[in-house]
Amino acid sequence: MNKFIQIIFIILTLWVSLFVPTAQAQIKISETTFQKRLHYKVEISNATFLIDKYSGGISSLTDKQGKDWIQWKRLAEEKYPESAAGDFRGMPNFVYGGDDNGTGHPGFEKVMCFKDEENRIRIKSLNGKWEWQYEFFRKYMKVQVLSTPASERNYWFLYEGVPGGEFNPERQYWGTHKGLKTSMPDYYRSEEEYGKWDWVFFGHQNFKRVLFLVQKRADKNSDTFGFLGDSDNGLQSEDGMVVFGFGRGRNATPLLNSNQIFYVGFYEKLVDSDSFSKLALYIQKTIF
Repeated sequence: MNKFIQIIFIILTLWVSLFVPTAQAQIKISETTFQKRLHYKVEISNATFLIDKYSGGISSLTDKQGKDWIQWKRLAEEKYPESAAGDFRGMPNFVYGGDDNGTGHPGFEKVMCFKDEENRIRIKSLNGKWEWQYEFFRKYMKVQVLSTPASERNYWFLYEGVPGGEFNPERQYWGTHKGLKTSMPDYYRSEEEYGKWDWVFFGHQNFKRVLFLVQKRADKNSDTFGFLGDSDNGLQSEDGMVVFGFGRGRNATPLLNSNQIFYVGFYEKLVDSDSFSKLALYIQKTIF
């Protein structure tokens, strides 16, 4: 009987190894061109990330329905607020100001990128001061900051994009680890909202999913959220983007100065006041 069980166990083990894909096997990293720039293309079970090879920034984040939640693109001229429709977008957009401005932001030439594991891409700045890595799992991405010139310049972690693939504040929603938000703060009119949030999420009422961002190591730094239209019409602008930042203080001040860890992924359900607790449980079980 024991020998029979051993044989069955061996057969099941072989079957699993041959026919059941591992988490790593469900991750595909290739190279492509996007907006006339070379990118890494990373495909996981429910999302596709495009990473600009010259800046280390994420230019595109596409869901299972083909909706791009970032949509970075080069416009004819970078201006405020017009560039909310293109140039300003991206993630994590780490460095703002100084000689390292644009490190981690699509469209700049600041880094070297290389794949150093089957599911990992390592980023190093050309001047050697900044280093981070993207590590991909079946349903989310882990971003680990490995080295920063903390004594010289702080950084932030931004999501600047379009939930559900469009700028439409009236149809979009957001929230934090404290609950669903009902406000639509107009960034152009300096009405953005500040808080200290462990994680946040963004959704569109037309789609049964939200994008969540997690900062794993809690701190006392300010975070911020607002909708930035691409014209002086503010929330009524034809185009624009969400502005969210971990460690983004008032007057666009970067506040992070330690080696943080962040997570990015889609939760495949609409979130309202009744279902918020399920999202919170999912993030708690998946990340923490």
